[in-house]
Amino acid sequence: HLDGSIEIKNDFNWTVLSANHVLIGHTERINLIKKLNHNQIVSVSDDKTIRIWNISDGMLVRTFTQHSSRIQALEILEENRFATGSCDNSIR
Repeated sequence: HLDGSIEIKNDFNWTVLSANHVLIGHTERINLIKKLNHNQIVSVSDDKTIRIWNISDGMLVRTFTQHSSRIQALEILEENRFATGSCDNSIR
């Protein structure tokens, strides 16, 4: 969503998902969302943050704020590990 929200619906077909959720936290456009593990997703945004969310209850788990510019790349390396790339010319 352009408003910085993430909508999770049961049609994602993740068995852990028990209800629909709208995850609100990002303040600018969300660029990428990927599954981090069986119960969490990770999202990156133009607001320079990386956020980890529980998909079972929609709760925000953690916010990372190390980038100084919008984040446009996200790669899951292995379960619970990821890398991000930003317009600040860094990979974290």
